[in-house]
Amino acid sequence: MKIKVDINQLIENYDHEFDNEADWLNFHINLMYNELHEIQNTIYIFETVKKEWDRRIETGERVNYSAIRTVLYTSLPYKIIIGLSKIFVGRKEFSLLKTINKISQMDEYRNRIEVKKIIDNIQKYLETNEMIRDITTYRDQFFAHLDKACVISDCRIDATIAMSPIDTSEIEKGIKLIGELYEVCFNKCLSYSDKKILKKDIIFTFFWM
Repeated sequence: MKIKVDINQLIENYDHEFDNEADWLNFHINLMYNELHEIQNTIYIFETVKKEWDRRIETGERVNYSAIRTVLYTSLPYKIIIGLSKIFVGRKEFSLLKTINKISQMDEYRNRIEVKKIIDNIQKYLETNEMIRDITTYRDQFFAHLDKACVISDCRIDATIAMSPIDTSEIEKGIKLIGELYEVCFNKCLSYSDKKILKKDIIFTFFWM
């Protein structure tokens, strides 16, 4: 008999480590902010590899097959789409929508005009953003439901096509809104310790294996 696994049992939960909801909120907004910056880095890696691959093909330069390079490259869209979905799509525990709904119910924030204003801006962003709508479609119809008909059909789906709706300027807007949310809640600015990823390091990692 197959035992159904409760996914909630597999999720590492840090709630018990916080003294109150404000501490949890502080941690959670930081987590979303940092993850979006990591996704930006992942997009840069993907685009750099794609451009270098295209350049080598166009110039007739030989590119030997590498299983490691192929696996690494095709895994990048999964991190990007699933990561963006976790933050921008739906009402799950880690989503931005769930976060602002929680803030709206917290005594220390729900009556503050500046908090209500940024929450309204975030709701508008989530409801009207075309990129979010498109990544929802890719997540639901490809990543989450890759059924047997797709797998064994003559049509092979390349995960990298899911990158087509990604708009880095829209991700930047999301990061800005999360930063503003943190600032009105905690009266200080978020920061991300970003160590510049060099193009030459990416190309070396992917093409000199």
